[in-house]
Order: sequence, then structure tokens, then C-alpha cells
Amino acid sequence: MADKRSKPATLADIAQLTGTNVSTVSRVLNDTRNFSASEDCRERILKTARELNYQPRNAARSLATGKSYCIGIILCNVEEDFTSPYFAPVLISLVKELEACGYSSLLMTVPYDDSIDTHVCNKVRSGGVDGFYIGSGLIGTQSLVELEKHHIPVVTTEHSNPTPLREASVCVVSEDCEDAYAAMAAELRSLGHRRVACFAKGQILDLRLRVDSLRKALSEAGIETTDEDEFFYPPEFVHSMHDRFEARRAAAARLDWFRNYSAVVCASDMTAFGLMEVLQDAGMQPGRDISVAGYNNLEYSPYYRKPEPFLTTIDPRKPEKGRMIARLLLELIDQPGKKIPSQQIDARFILRRSFAAAN
Repeated sequence: MADKRSKPATLADIAQLTGTNVSTVSRVLNDTRNFSASEDCRERILKTARELNYQPRNAARSLATGKSYCIGIILCNVEEDFTSPYFAPVLISLVKELEACGYSSLLMTVPYDDSIDTHVCNKVRSGGVDGFYIGSGLIGTQSLVELEKHHIPVVTTEHSNPTPLREASVCVVSEDCEDAYAAMAAELRSLGHRRVACFAKGQILDLRLRVDSLRKALSEAGIETTDEDEFFYPPEFVHSMHDRFEARRAAAARLDWFRNYSAVVCASDMTAFGLMEVLQDAGMQPGRDISVAGYNNLEYSPYYRKPEPFLTTIDPRKPEKGRMIARLLLELIDQPGKKIPSQQIDARFILRRSFAAAN
């Protein structure tokens, strides 16, 4: 066997060691359609490629297939996206999945201003990639026309109006938290809770929609809530790194309001962490005196890892979301013209020690 450390393995190396020709090796490794090889031959080639740690050269592959083997990732608030405990897991899983499939990623940024749609259009026109992941809410009328004109595969995430995207063959991947909230509401009901508060950062559509889903689930479980049971605190900072601090400050200012409830469901884990600190300082122990829940499962995330997770939460399965985006993009690239319906990741209810029976 050739010394794997001396130089990168080539198709010729694999062909020589397997007794085949370079063309056969290339077609097997690229899983070329309309080409058949015996199972024994295919297995020998794949096994040898693994042993040599063979890495395909995208330049050579591009000449053979006409593809760039590169995916464009268009983002706007990159400082927020890269450091956000909510979105970073999606982005990391997306890039890793693409890399595992032989694709590189090209980050493209657009400024956050009134001409976002024009900037996205310019990125689409620049070419050089096989498909795009475009961040939530960045696709507008102009960019839709441009994407249709060039027939470029595109996947995006949560969008306030997905209908035009579906008509333009843009695949939307979103989170479905309804069943998870139904399970949470049923647990609250079984624990005897009848007064449940909703606590969230204001001015963010996704969080408003979460609270709406929660209230619907509570109502169906027999726990009625009104607008008076909602507390949307106005954020001074937009960045997610301030969420815990701002939730703590908001909760401390309205501590007496929280005392009216036996359970509080927060629209994010960070908000729940801030609230629990205030409750503990006031002598109210979460999981004993009051039940608290969040959303995002951050305590189990590699970006926040806690040895013994405590907070009851909704797990939106962010890493799976990133992997799904990558798989859908590659499917659209492999099958040009195919229409893939929008997809949803089913969130999961995670019961932990921050829930207890109502006093």
C-alpha cells in the first residue's frame, strides 16, 4: 500500500492498487449515473479510497461534471449568526454535511439595509456556485425573479410568507413546534397547573409565533390564557448574547407579576435562565415552588453543554435542520428542475427537573 503521508492520493494510485483504470475509479467515486460496475470492483475501489484517505480535487471534478462543488451561503447579520446559540448549530451542521459530501461552502454577506433584495440579486448573478442557502427573510421580489431566471437550487429557512417561494421552487425548511407544545401543555395540566404565564423578548416575529402556538396548546389542554398572561419585554440590545441579562432585568422589574403563576413558559432558554436567576434570588426555587420552561435545549447543546441539564424545554433539533438543508440542496442539484415541497423539522418536548406539581 502506498505511503498515505508522502503525498495526496490520486485516482491513478487507486486504479493501480485495484487493478482498474482511472476512468472506472472516477465514475465509481462520483457515483456516475448510467455506469455499472460489479459490486466486487466497486467495493475494492471504495475501500482503497478510504484507506488512502482520498480527497477529490474539485477542480478536476468540475471539468468532468460541469459543477463547482461549492454552495453559496448568503447571510446578513453574520456577527449575530456566527455567535448565536440559536442559529450557529444550524450553520455548523450545514457546512459539515456539505463537506462530508465533497462540497465546499462560500460565505456571501449582504448589508442590513433597505436594499437587501438588490444585494441578494447581485450575489445570485455572481455565479460560481451550484446552489444557495439564503438566510431567513432575505429573499424578495427581485431575487425571486433572478433565481427563477437562472434555475439555481435554493433552500431557505423560516419565512413570513412562504407561498411565493413555493411557487418559485424555493424550498423552505422550518420548525414545527405544535406537537411539542401540546406535550408540554399536557404535562402542565397533569401537574395541576391552571395559571401559566408566557415570557418572551418582544419585537421578534418567531417568538410571537411561538407564544401563539403555546397558547393554542394550553387552551386545547384546558388551560386558558389571555393577553394579560403574556409578558413581552422590550429589548435594548438586538444581539442574543444579551438575552439572559435583559430577561433578568425585565423579570426583576415585574417580580410580583410572576408570583401570580405556578408555571412560566419562556420563548427561549436564555430568557428562562435570566428568569430563574431572579426567582432564586427572591427565594422561589424553580422545580419546587414554580415550574419554568424554555425553548432551544441549550443545556444539551455543545455550545452551552451542562453536565446535568435542568431546564424543561423544547428541542427544535437545530443540527438536524442544518443537515436537512444540505441534503435538500444536494438533491436539487442532482435532479435539476425537481420541485421539493417545503420541509418541517418536528421539535421535541424535553421534560426535566424545572417542572414540578403546582402548589
